[in-house]
Amino acid sequence: MPVAADMLNDAAELPEQTAMEYIPSDLPQLAEYWVMLIRLSKLLGDVLLLSYRPSGPLPTLQQVEALEAEIMLSRIPDIYRPHQSRLGTFYQYHLQLHYQAVLITFYRPFITRTPENLEAEHQEAWQIQVRNKIDVAALNTNGILDIITRENLLQFAGPMTPPLLVPAMHIHLLKCKSPNVLSRSLGLNKLEFCMMVMAELQNTHTSPAVYRGIFLEAIRQLFPDYKVQTSIPDFNPSELSVPYEAAAEGPSENLMVTDDIVNALMDEVSLVNFWESLSQM
Repeated sequence: MPVAADMLNDAAELPEQTAMEYIPSDLPQLAEYWVMLIRLSKLLGDVLLLSYRPSGPLPTLQQVEALEAEIMLSRIPDIYRPHQSRLGTFYQYHLQLHYQAVLITFYRPFITRTPENLEAEHQEAWQIQVRNKIDVAALNTNGILDIITRENLLQFAGPMTPPLLVPAMHIHLLKCKSPNVLSRSLGLNKLEFCMMVMAELQNTHTSPAVYRGIFLEAIRQLFPDYKVQTSIPDFNPSELSVPYEAAAEGPSENLMVTDDIVNALMDEVSLVNFWESLSQM
């Protein structure tokens, strides 16, 4: 596994003038974030290998618990760093988004199935715990996004940021199918907030328009009279790079979304099929 010193040693070889002009002053902290990102990416690969194989035996309870413990050890600390740059602050939150996405991806397959050798009398309680953990991770994603928008840090978002929102958005969408009216409304409210963030991100990146268009189509299937949000409550529109109304009428509205993609999105455990369908667009 790489260490922060690998990046710092390379940077130390740069001419002093070049380093002063192009290297952030808090590079040591950014290097630590880089190592954390690699660790989370490795854990995501482990999750996919364990639970998202198209064939083969189900993972055992021991395998699931071992990987869960490893993920818990990689939790991103929520530490206030008063002298950290705005770029560094964004990447701290970006890592937290990545961590929540890993959690949702890890737990989601067990919404409808249980690991091998989990005793039958414990399966229902175990799955309830899994659902609660998924809900918490999706809610935490929205909380992190709220901080990013309040601190006006979306300008630092890169191509990797939008896909990190999709797992939480998928969970919010599934809540919109709840028979409970209040649960449906809360799910839609949380999803709309993520859609607003996607609308802002699509001003500088292509993928958010695609994700947003797909989720818009899914929302309209659940709420036929749904109207696209054209304002952000309690948010100053002048702080956006373009008016939100322009984003609402952007390429997301005209995106051709197939039934296969929407059906995969509506399925509780089909996110892999969703990504596969998306890649064929």
